[in-house]
Amino acid sequence: MIVDLGGGRGWLEEKPAKSIARIDARLKHFLQITEAGRTWDEQNKHWVIYQRDGYPIALNPNTPSVHQKGFALDSNEAQRIVPVMEAHGWRRTVYRNGVLVEAWHFEYFENLDNYRSEPVKFSQNADGVWYIDRSQPAPASAGAVPFVPDTPTEEEDMLTLIVNGEHLVTLSPGVFGHITPGDNPTALRNIVRAEDDWQYIGFEQLPGLLRHHGCDLNIWDVRDGKFVVLNPLDGSVREGNVWTAVNALRAAFANKPQPTIDPTPIVEAARAGAYQGAVDGVANAGPQT
Repeated sequence: MIVDLGGGRGWLEEKPAKSIARIDARLKHFLQITEAGRTWDEQNKHWVIYQRDGYPIALNPNTPSVHQKGFALDSNEAQRIVPVMEAHGWRRTVYRNGVLVEAWHFEYFENLDNYRSEPVKFSQNADGVWYIDRSQPAPASAGAVPFVPDTPTEEEDMLTLIVNGEHLVTLSPGVFGHITPGDNPTALRNIVRAEDDWQYIGFEQLPGLLRHHGCDLNIWDVRDGKFVVLNPLDGSVREGNVWTAVNALRAAFANKPQPTIDPTPIVEAARAGAYQGAVDGVANAGPQT
């Protein structure tokens, strides 16, 4: 049975939809969902983009995918409340070589749902569409899961890097961003890194890290000495931008033109030891931007 999740969030099958209803009650608001169930045509759009760009990962619609089966969702908010999601049977499943490459993708497993026995009522509207009946009292699990604040938590799948001794960036599965002084780099690092450390890398190491974190390679550059990153939603390439695989997909769906970026000359020069810029000396003086 297909169930409308409400709030324009799409649909899921009956059992994962019940889980989302219980999570909504726990959060006291609708869980943000970028995408839930997919039709064949919707999955095919993802497949075409994956074949063209190599990201985000998508199965051939004839497989079919877990999204098509109504047992998967993509969510930015869910990444910040992983303990709540896991208690309700959701797991992040997209790994490559042991690295989580799609932190936003969650799949439902009924046997892992601690609250699967709690009832959730569905009703049917005049058009025959099933939906979550929220006129019923909130399930007991609404108060059972330890509260997780709607703020970033320290996760070791996020890296805080100093590139070439001077450029501060963050890297996590499907997300790459440049840090400016206005972002309060030290405070940001202390929030996202349990080790509270910076990790120094060279330009030549950046492509491999981006690839293994599910990011495109041509999303950054150094222009007039400044590190810049592509924002796929508006096509800007500037300091302080954040690139995400989800936003790249949205831009592709909307046919938004993207600028040409090619950091290959910088990477090759760094590999040859010929890049003209700060490397070790600046690191001793503290991170720059």
